[in-house]
Amino acid sequence: MMSTSAILVTAITLTISSLTSGASEDEFVKNLTDPTRYNAKVRPEGYQVVDNISAYITNIAHVDDIRREYLLQITLIQQWQDSRLNVDEMIEVDFQFPPKGYVSITDSLIWTPDIGFTNAVGKKDVIGLDKYIRIYPNGTVVFSERISLVMTCNMDFKYFPHDTQCCNVTIEAVAHTDDELHLEWRTDNPIEVNPNIEIPLWSIENFSTSSRNIQKHGGNFSCLDIMIDISRQSFGYYFLLVYFPIMTLVLIALLSLWVKEIRDRYLISFLPLLIITILFIYFQVKFPPISAPKWPMYSKIIDSWMSINLIFVFVTVIIHALIDYANLEGQYSDERERSPKLLGSHGNYDGPHNYEEAGGNDGRQSPSWSRKAWRHSDVLVSSRGILWLLRIVFPIAYFTFLGIYVISVWLVS
Repeated sequence: MMSTSAILVTAITLTISSLTSGASEDEFVKNLTDPTRYNAKVRPEGYQVVDNISAYITNIAHVDDIRREYLLQITLIQQWQDSRLNVDEMIEVDFQFPPKGYVSITDSLIWTPDIGFTNAVGKKDVIGLDKYIRIYPNGTVVFSERISLVMTCNMDFKYFPHDTQCCNVTIEAVAHTDDELHLEWRTDNPIEVNPNIEIPLWSIENFSTSSRNIQKHGGNFSCLDIMIDISRQSFGYYFLLVYFPIMTLVLIALLSLWVKEIRDRYLISFLPLLIITILFIYFQVKFPPISAPKWPMYSKIIDSWMSINLIFVFVTVIIHALIDYANLEGQYSDERERSPKLLGSHGNYDGPHNYEEAGGNDGRQSPSWSRKAWRHSDVLVSSRGILWLLRIVFPIAYFTFLGIYVISVWLVS
């Protein structure tokens, strides 16, 4: 068994070795980034710096379709070659590279590519270590940085609430043109995604990458894009919030066709009309608006659905009003036809119409007037026939519309 003194000697030796190693690395970094030989404000000269970029998406949260924003937490890993940090070709450094194969430094000591997220509107603080830089003996620099950004997304709500949105993350070289700094994705698996990401009411469908150049006033700049496809998974939510209440109100309005009393018909059909109108206005405020006015204009699919439901209820109210008006006119004409026709002493009709207007010579109505007069019994028969027809046609038309809408949503989804 090792003695206590031997253990103490070993511990002291390891401690001195670690302190010496740490001091040697600090001295190495100080010598490597000496301002007399290395300018951290200037990029490596004489060649195009190729910045290989990969990303690990940690989280996507707070998708706000009203403001068209979302929160993106991403770890961006950059790799490039800086010939000024190539220790293998530096004869003025008289000590070896640290045994672990790399040195870690802060980003203020060396030059880093000037890149930015062009569609970011804000940046959040990151808790804990947010960045590190490693330098390898051949001058390869690896820069990893955790970033939390508020990003904008150009959303199209034509198929809301069954829509899929494509949100771009645009990474662009800011100060150096493409011939000085070229951005490109790492060849193998440039985008990795945290499998535990959960977005309320949304699901991530796909990730893809692309590269392009942007021509601006200062020249041609390199640019990279991440396309994030997110699909709204909220049918159950909107079914309980919108679809089920509106369908129930429309069916109640259609049931008014089976009610005998005309006043009850008005009440049962007018209340759904009022409620659907209020809900339509309320949802216009709560649901995401369409883009800025442009031509051609478009409406959301749910707006079209609610408008057609509103039309069904409105037509029901109009039909009740027309049938009520026809019944009253028929009843008035029938009573007028049955009223006594009295003749005056001079042979003229003693009433609202004179003899000549009545069209006869004996105080009775002419056959032409009788043909024009509405009979209450005929109107009742016609109204009942129309009601029975509407009781069959309206439900069939409404459920046909629902079927077409469901098929359209399924095709869109």
